[in-house]
Formats: sequence, structure tokens, C-alpha cells
Amino acid sequence: LALACIVGGVTSAHGAKFFESGASIFLCIFLHNGLGYLLGYATGLLARMNKPKRRTLSIEVGMQNAAQAIAIATSPFIFNSGEMAIPAIIYALLMNVLLLLYIVKLKYSK
Repeated sequence: LALACIVGGVTSAHGAKFFESGASIFLCIFLHNGLGYLLGYATGLLARMNKPKRRTLSIEVGMQNAAQAIAIATSPFIFNSGEMAIPAIIYALLMNVLLLLYIVKLKYSK
């Protein structure tokens, strides 16, 4: 609930900035998340893990803590910048969509 309030507040205060640099933010988010999945899976392969463990590692590396990034960016004791929280907010929303797409891919690629 607190995270939803922070996201709503930052989005309403800095909503126009989403459109100014939206393409580069989305590209970075997709690269960050996609590379996280790939590197997690590759690490599992190098460690000779079985397929379920490789998939779990892939998801764990691909999903990062966006809530922590938002809290740090908006904290009055650290950065106190809603503008710095914009990429983390977008990432918080998109990482869940990308995770669902990844899970659907895994389900139907058996």
C-alpha cells in the first residue's frame, strides 16, 4: 500500500517526464530484465544445475527490487527526488509483465 502511494504521488508529480525519456527508459528496462534472465540461466548452466533450478535462478536474477530503488530515490534522507524514481517505477510495473510472459513461455515450451 505504501509503495502504491509513492508510485501514485511520483507519477502525478512527474508524469510529463515519463514521455520525455520514455523510449530510452523502456529500452534500458527491457535490456536489464532480459539480460538478467539470460545471465541467471547461463550461470545455472555453468554450475551444472538441473532445468528447474536454472529457471528459478533465471527468475531470481531477472527480478530485482524496484521497491527499494523507489524508496531510496524518494527518501528525504538520501536523494529526495521523485524524478530519480521514474525509471524504478516503470521497472516495477514492467518486470511483472515480463515475468508473466517468461512464465507463459516456459509453460508452453515443454
